Amino acid sequence: MKHLYLTNKWLLIINAVLFIIPYFGLLFLIILGIIQLIMCVVVIGKFNMLNKSGKTQLIVYSIITSSILILTMLSYNDDLYFNDTLFIFVIITSILLALLHLNITYLLYKNSQDEIN
Repeated sequence: MKHLYLTNKWLLIINAVLFIIPYFGLLFLIILGIIQLIMCVVVIGKFNMLNKSGKTQLIVYSIITSSILILTMLSYNDDLYFNDTLFIFVIITSILLALLHLNITYLLYKNSQDEIN
């Protein structure tokens, strides 16, 4: 669990540094999102190791992430116009979800450390 947390933490730091030039930050945000989705599958496998707060956060993360993925897929359809407001909303939500996922991996890491001690 330590590796998940440290990987997530460093990827988030790299993304924050890349946002000095917003274009690079946005591109890396896509990579960060893909990696966090893979990590989410691993964390779901360790669901019982999370405390109640972590379980709630993971469920919220999964629901919001699924909603954004569906919204993004629908936005490429001609029926739903993908405008700048929706784009900014998706970007801000993605950044907040990245921070939420960092907190989830931290709680998982902390709980695994408590079990060892």
